[in-house]
Amino acid sequence: MKITDLLAKLAKSTPNYQKEQTTLQNCPRELKAAIEQNKPALVHAQYQNESCLAVVMASLNKRKAEVIKAKPAKSSGSLTVLGFGIKFISHLTPETTAFMEGADKVLYLLNDPVAKDWVQNNIHNAESLDPFYQHHPLRHDNYWAIAEHIVETVQQGLNVCVLVYGHPAILAEPGLIAVEQAKKLGLKAKILPGISAEDCLFADLEINPGSCGCQSFQADDLLVYERPVSAASHLVLWQIGCIGSLGDVEEHNNAVGIRLLTDYLAKQYPSDHKVILYEASQYTCFQPRTEMVLLKDLPQAKISSISTLYVPPAIQLQANAFTLQALGIKL
Repeated sequence: MKITDLLAKLAKSTPNYQKEQTTLQNCPRELKAAIEQNKPALVHAQYQNESCLAVVMASLNKRKAEVIKAKPAKSSGSLTVLGFGIKFISHLTPETTAFMEGADKVLYLLNDPVAKDWVQNNIHNAESLDPFYQHHPLRHDNYWAIAEHIVETVQQGLNVCVLVYGHPAILAEPGLIAVEQAKKLGLKAKILPGISAEDCLFADLEINPGSCGCQSFQADDLLVYERPVSAASHLVLWQIGCIGSLGDVEEHNNAVGIRLLTDYLAKQYPSDHKVILYEASQYTCFQPRTEMVLLKDLPQAKISSISTLYVPPAIQLQANAFTLQALGIKL
């Protein structure tokens, strides 16, 4: 990919485009040549410390996985649902890459225009599933339409890979539905893990979910079913920017939903409890968004469709003396 082409794509999809433009334009001449000629070995050997998106693209754009998987008989068809991860290219595993390269058809559902372009240009027989979002006004109906198309493609006797954003089993219904339906029809189907936004959150916020336990809820589910929350554990809330949205997320007014969420959390946490709005970085050169706000100020905070809310523990539980004694543990 030419440097000029890369800059053009970043201009459309990247909020910090000006910073990236300067970084790329100031790349050494040898590095630019390596990027444009897709020579990852040269990049790794001479520019391991360069922290620009171009380096990542060059080193991984044409990466061939060392893992070789034997494909099932074509007449039977198979389905493998894969995760692209969060950070462009960097989160692709050799296993995922191997499955894509060995597939007869790759169907993809991604939210990043640069990632979509990379798949279309680097993976043979790739097909976007985006058009299915226009079939029905309700997202859930579109999920089923996508799953139906996936299964029908597998039934043609093809080895099909479905590539989705993040982890393919986390808040990614079409892939899960397709795997379930495919198995009911006697087709081979499985899911391979990918890096999720929660994985990135634990790393960026330096959180050990095992330190005091961690609860993780989709915001709608938490509110509608009044899931109990423990203020003594870490709490991660997904999709807080589209609470109550059943259709187009971008056109949704989130004012009522975020107020309901704030009031619900206020039952367990003090109003001045500090919470963190988090958005994982989608590109190597960018920092994640981590904005700390008071719980009471959450309705006025800037929240996007990809925002996740992290609520730190507010209380510390006391160890049970009888259990400690029974286990022979002394604190």
